[in-house]
Amino acid sequence: MKWLIRIAAWIPAIVMAVMIGSFSGQDGNESQGLSNRVAECIVLTAEKVNIVSPEDDYERQRMIEDLQFPIRKCAHMTEYAVFTCFVLIGFYAWGQRGAMLYVMGLAVTFLYASSDEIHQLFIPGRSGQFTDVLIDTSGGLAAILVVMAAAARIRKHNDTNT
Repeated sequence: MKWLIRIAAWIPAIVMAVMIGSFSGQDGNESQGLSNRVAECIVLTAEKVNIVSPEDDYERQRMIEDLQFPIRKCAHMTEYAVFTCFVLIGFYAWGQRGAMLYVMGLAVTFLYASSDEIHQLFIPGRSGQFTDVLIDTSGGLAAILVVMAAAARIRKHNDTNT
């Protein structure tokens, strides 16, 4: 029964890897269209609540275009942060603890981000960039830092209650 739990612990990481791979499989136009819709929604919402006031449609479109790059990069960091958390759960279920848990989690994240960028080399309108590997991995690192802080807080709380 324990082996079944250990295997099942990897299912979320595998599902997330498939999701990331499917996003990477989108051609350049499809990928850009998604971030364009998100940017448009942000600008229109900000306009409705009087955060921004574009003078005309041209300025509104420029705002939308300016938001697309940071939206894509934040989305990548978030995807890889979630992926890294799931990888940590997988390794934890197999008994990995301490610093090695985090090192292995970050290594898997880096390797998967690298393979994802290689995959993008074969997709029309996409390119594989090492800077994107670093951005993706930084999302994983951010997740690890949050997990480490949460674990330290839990340990401290448990130590004061014993």
